[in-house]
Amino acid sequence: MLILEDLAGWDNGDHLLGLTIEQARLCLAELASLHAWSWQPTNADVPALFPSIDGPVARELFVPMFSSGWQVYRERSETVVPGAVTRYAEDFAAHALTALTIMAEQPVLLHGDIRADNMFFAGARLKVIDLQFMAHGAGAVDVAYLVSQSLPTEVRRDPGDEALVREYLDRFRTFGGDGYSFEDAWRQYRAATAYWIVIPTILLTGWDAMPPRSQALCLALVDRAVAAIDDNAAYEVLA
Repeated sequence: MLILEDLAGWDNGDHLLGLTIEQARLCLAELASLHAWSWQPTNADVPALFPSIDGPVARELFVPMFSSGWQVYRERSETVVPGAVTRYAEDFAAHALTALTIMAEQPVLLHGDIRADNMFFAGARLKVIDLQFMAHGAGAVDVAYLVSQSLPTEVRRDPGDEALVREYLDRFRTFGGDGYSFEDAWRQYRAATAYWIVIPTILLTGWDAMPPRSQALCLALVDRAVAAIDDNAAYEVLA
């Protein structure tokens, strides 16, 4: 059964431009609602209907492709990558497996691909599409993907990652979630931030066949991921 909804008149997010902080907060509230719903005992069986975020695709497809994409990034980007992030990226395969284990610690229902161009806005309303990567894992996994790659770096830094995670947790509790501590969420957020650099990086392996806007987008997303990893010393969680 195919269900269609007409979103004519809604504004599609622009991944290259990035989200505003108001749009990000709207999305964080919707994520908190989804996660809290799936956390509740009456719905606890639902997340298990979807694959774990720590699955074969992540471990056996994404991780091995990273080094090739990282080489393209270093050749094509003018960004100065901090030394600690460079060392992390050069040993990404070993660190990523630890990150995935942390990301799978809690079984809530995740969107799995929560980025700006999968969102449509109409004032204070939000519609999200592209659900084929839904999975189960820690709620902070979705939050990290949204914040580290869909927010321009200067927007993310004010109010800052920690503040946004706390805002998410406040919403999570408002929607009936409980037992999710800031300490757990922050550790999972940092691990996921370190891991999610893999997505735009592996796309760079197709550089020669990509149109200019796609090239610019992937470079921008890796730039944002690099900055987020550095700002939060995310690699330290995986040491």
